[in-house]
Amino acid sequence: MIQSPIYIDTFNALGANAVPMPFPEVYTALEQKTIDGQENPFTVIEANKFQEVQKYLAGTRHIYNPQTMAISKKTWDRLNKDEQDILISAASETQAYQRKVSRDAQDVALANLKKNMGTRSCLRPRLRRFAPSSSPSSTSTAPMSGRISRSRCTPRSTKVRGK
Repeated sequence: MIQSPIYIDTFNALGANAVPMPFPEVYTALEQKTIDGQENPFTVIEANKFQEVQKYLAGTRHIYNPQTMAISKKTWDRLNKDEQDILISAASETQAYQRKVSRDAQDVALANLKKNMGTRSCLRPRLRRFAPSSSPSSTSTAPMSGRISRSRCTPRSTKVRGK
């Protein structure tokens, strides 16, 4: 488990016994049965050969980790309007490209993993059951992640998921 209070609290709220550890230790911990599972994108699982030491894979789609473009206010304010517009346009244009590349890579990795692992994908009705369990962790970690994050992200993610 990534060593982050947000991840740890969320997985514990979902009924797991989250064991935070440095990433380089995960393969050996799986191999030695110190842990019985791990949480990573399909591309990371494949690249690190976790399929060699893990029999099963659950595609729960419980986390979406988008890439973020960030710039400080100080730097932003130094840009003129044309430069700001160029950055906004480039960010919008590359957003769709990055998401497509990421999704395609996940699909390829999943297809490869299915060759060596038992897999199960959670359907949307099952995924909806996760939300109430993970809400307490969102509340407890709000001071770390910013209270506006959840209020902005939840309505947008609900719209994207088509609920």
